[in-house]
Amino acid sequence: MYSLLLFVFIQALTGLAMVYALQLVISIHWAVHEGIITYNLMTSVERILKFSNLPEEPGYKTRAKPISAWPVKAACEFRNVTDGSDTLQNLSFVLRPKEKVAILGREGEKSAILSTLFHLSRPKGRIIIDNIDILNLNIQFLRSSISVIFREPFLFSGKLRTNLDPTEKFKDFQLWKALETVQLKTFIESLPGQLYYNVTDNKDIFSTSQKQLINLARTLLEGNKILVLYDALVNVDQETCELIQDIIRRKFRDATVLSLTNRLDTIVDFHRVMILDKGKIVEFEPPEYLLQRDSIFSHLYYNHHSD
Repeated sequence: MYSLLLFVFIQALTGLAMVYALQLVISIHWAVHEGIITYNLMTSVERILKFSNLPEEPGYKTRAKPISAWPVKAACEFRNVTDGSDTLQNLSFVLRPKEKVAILGREGEKSAILSTLFHLSRPKGRIIIDNIDILNLNIQFLRSSISVIFREPFLFSGKLRTNLDPTEKFKDFQLWKALETVQLKTFIESLPGQLYYNVTDNKDIFSTSQKQLINLARTLLEGNKILVLYDALVNVDQETCELIQDIIRRKFRDATVLSLTNRLDTIVDFHRVMILDKGKIVEFEPPEYLLQRDSIFSHLYYNHHSD
C-alpha cells in the first residue's frame, strides 16, 4: 500500500513538473518574441535620432534661383564630372536642346549620373543647364525642375489625386486630361471616388504598368523641359512600353530626354547613344551610325536580337 502511494506521488510530481516545464517554454518563447519587438522598436528610435541629427544637404539654404522660367532650352553639359565614389571619371559631354540621348552602362554608372544630376551627391566638376551651374542652385528648386521616372513605380498612401498632383497646383480637368493621354481615364472613372480614390484601400488594385502610367501622367502635368528615364520601361508589359514610348515622342518632343537604360529596343530612335565603361565615354554617336560599323552598341544590339 505504501509503495502504491509513493508511485502515485511520484507520478503526480512528474506530471506537475511537465506542466511547469511546458509553461516555462511558453514563457521563454513569449520573452524572446517581446525582446525582438523591443529591439526592433529601439532600433527604429535609434535610426530616427541618427537621421534627425544628419547635416543638411548642401544647397537647401542656397537661395539662388534663375530669375525667369528655367530651363527653357534645356541644353545640358557635364564638364569633368567625377562623383563622390569615383564611379564617373572626369565625364564630359553636351546634350543639345530637345535632344533624346540614351546612356548605357553598368548599374553604378547609371545611378551615378542620376545622383550627380539631382545633386544627391556633391560631385567634382560642373554641370551646366542653360548656362547655369546647377551645383549653385537651391536644391529643392533644382529637383523640382527636372522630371524623373524610375524603374520601380510606386504610389504614395492617400488619395490618387495627391499622387498625381502632390502640391495641388492643377485643376481636376487637367488631371483628367493627363489620365486620358496615358489611357487610364476609363479605369480611374470606374474606381469609387475616382480621383479621390484612397490608394491604401487596396494597394494591389493597380498593376505595375498602371502605376508607371500614373507616374507618367504626373510627369506630363509637371511640364518640365528635362526628363530622365531610369530604366523606366523595364518592368512594364509590351503594350504599355509601346504606349509610353509613343507618348514621350509626342508630348516630350520639345524636352531634352535622358534615358539611363540597357533595354536596347527602346532607344534605337534616339538622337544619340552613349556607352560608358569604367566611368568613361567609349562611344557617343547616333545609333544608326553605331549599327553600321563594328561598335560596342552594334554587338549589344545584334546579340540582343539574336537571343
